[in-house]
Amino acid sequence: VNLAFHVGNRMRDHMVDVPAVQTAVTRVGRLVMMGHCSFDRPPTTPVGAIYSRIVTVSKKVVISGRMDANGDMPTIEGGEWPFLVDAVDAHVTIQGLHFVRPRAGAIWVFAVAGLAVTGCRVEGIEPTAQFAMEAGQVNPVSTAIFVGADPHPPNANFPGKPANCSGTLTILNNDIDVGGPLGAQSLGVVMFGVGRSPDKEVEVYVSGNNI
Repeated sequence: VNLAFHVGNRMRDHMVDVPAVQTAVTRVGRLVMMGHCSFDRPPTTPVGAIYSRIVTVSKKVVISGRMDANGDMPTIEGGEWPFLVDAVDAHVTIQGLHFVRPRAGAIWVFAVAGLAVTGCRVEGIEPTAQFAMEAGQVNPVSTAIFVGADPHPPNANFPGKPANCSGTLTILNNDIDVGGPLGAQSLGVVMFGVGRSPDKEVEVYVSGNNI
């Protein structure tokens, strides 16, 4: 099932844009985005979840951006974690999207069975104290693309949930301008605790990213 989600030149409205995108990624297998979206609203935490986000990706889906008549990528403005992927047995693709001023990060992959994040642009991330607390850090933290079930750096005693992420994890040709303030920890691409032998192994390909 395909759905083209086109916002066009109308006024951006998070009250419309967020529910529309959430409905699309829940119901269809391929979402094509165009124009401008506003995700500039407080995040929510679904029942049973730990971490807040704007849109939850919970099934196999391809989310693609299509350039408009002026050659501009579809833009998603604001939002604390615009996309959080929680799809433990599904492959997810996110490609060709432009995130502007997201808070904490743009894409958090909490659980997945195969991932491709390619050709996206992330611009001006706002580090947050909330993500710092979740990661066990003091100063505000941001990460453009984070893959892992626990933002706290793993160790022998606390390995996180490595079985959440399996398959081939591909992060290619993304353009990331973290733009964090002085004193904050502003990171481009981070993976913590992914893959478990012998049944949830991963292959990781991170290449061509401009950070």
